[in-house]
Amino acid sequence: VCSSDLGGIMEPNLEFINPYDQDQPNNELYEVIENETISNCNLKGLTISGALFSLSHFKNVTFVSCVFFATKLENTTFENCRFVDCKFQFTSTSHCEFESTQFANCIWDSSPIHKTKFSDCFMDAKTVHYVKKESQSNPVANNMIKKIAA
Repeated sequence: VCSSDLGGIMEPNLEFINPYDQDQPNNELYEVIENETISNCNLKGLTISGALFSLSHFKNVTFVSCVFFATKLENTTFENCRFVDCKFQFTSTSHCEFESTQFANCIWDSSPIHKTKFSDCFMDAKTVHYVKKESQSNPVANNMIKKIAA
């Protein structure tokens, strides 16, 4: 049972969103989920499209076969979470923290990662490759990666 209600179904946003444009402040283009704590959830087959997660905390949440499409993750913490068979497409991650989080069989497509910290995380080879590739262009993020295990 989840300990948070995200307020019903999010409406998809059909406008083009460029995840690499850091100067795109148009948060009105997103369904905003802010200052939420979501814990002890098992989410399967969920598609999250056109959402902005900001200043939120996910704890003990498992995402299985979920798709994050044209979504922004900003200043959000994922603690002891699992992402299994998930797809990140045109999703921007910045100033986030992933602590003791697992990534298994995830696909990353045009999804930039900026100034994000990974601590004691376990990642599949594709995720390790993608995070390292994204971090090369951002030396701050590269220095923040604590542990990555295949």
